[in-house]
Amino acid sequence: MGCLQCGRTPSQKYSADFCSVECEAAHREKILGRLSELSDAGEGSSDSWRTGLVSLAQTTTDLRYSTADMGAAAPPTEAEPQSIGRLITLLPAQGGSGASTTALHVAEAIARNPAEKVLLIDYDFHSGTTAFRLGVQPQGALDDLLKRRSVFDSDLKRAVTAWGKLDVLVPAAERGAMPLNFSRLDDVVRVAMEGYSTVVVDHPDALYTASRAVLSRASFVGIICTPDISALYLVRRKRRAIAALLGREPNRLGLIVNRSTSWGSLDRADVERVAEAPIMAALPNDYAAVRRASWQGGLVEQDSALAIEMLRLAERIDMEVPQSVQDLEVTVEEEVRNG
Repeated sequence: MGCLQCGRTPSQKYSADFCSVECEAAHREKILGRLSELSDAGEGSSDSWRTGLVSLAQTTTDLRYSTADMGAAAPPTEAEPQSIGRLITLLPAQGGSGASTTALHVAEAIARNPAEKVLLIDYDFHSGTTAFRLGVQPQGALDDLLKRRSVFDSDLKRAVTAWGKLDVLVPAAERGAMPLNFSRLDDVVRVAMEGYSTVVVDHPDALYTASRAVLSRASFVGIICTPDISALYLVRRKRRAIAALLGREPNRLGLIVNRSTSWGSLDRADVERVAEAPIMAALPNDYAAVRRASWQGGLVEQDSALAIEMLRLAERIDMEVPQSVQDLEVTVEEEVRNG
């Protein structure tokens, strides 16, 4: 099915229904205009219904351009594809698998490339420790963006905190009284992908409805687990849960086996058979290096076995995962042609 506004084939990285944010905005405004006409004609003219229309109209201000930029012109219905970076989502099969450590080291390794602009988003509102582990005082928080009616690039810039060559976006250390609108996460992810070449999301163990925002657009979804049989079974369940949430398989999914030196007699084929997922990388068990890094507020020593394997994982992701929406679409088309 084509874009609901212009009829072109929509980009799955952006949305299943629209090919660009401009088309989505134009479609919303068209519907709002029709609703307003019905209201003026007396069809459902209650004050509460009108108030709902106003609220919905305000919600549509989460567009990727400001009123000043628009002037008096209507939003374009035909727009050139925007340059959108890639999204990498990493999540654990179960808590304590080392997903946050992996996400941090992968993001930092990719950020070493001068051509890359990388953002690490800590999406764990209950157990996120990125800011604490890096020893930084965030200038803003992901919570700030989820409380807004709209999210713009300037809002994101105020919320992120720089750590070396890497930008990080973390949850607030203390939750305020104002409830968070998790449907805004979709806007946060979209804005981040337009401003960064690579966005790495450190996703918590649990899957939420709002998780669609960081799974549906992901060029790569990595599930981190330990090599015991129960963890591998949870990988299988997690993969199926992701597919059920998205209504399809993710664009690409891989298994990252942490503490692999403790997997004993299990071989690669056994692991992939039980997990129903291909192995992307196997990371050694190095509790001592991780503990020292946590106390020092940074990464594990670069000459440690764990750091070397983390760098290899980042290099493999960097080489094999498409750089943008357009690259992803070309990859999919080539796979289809090649059968």
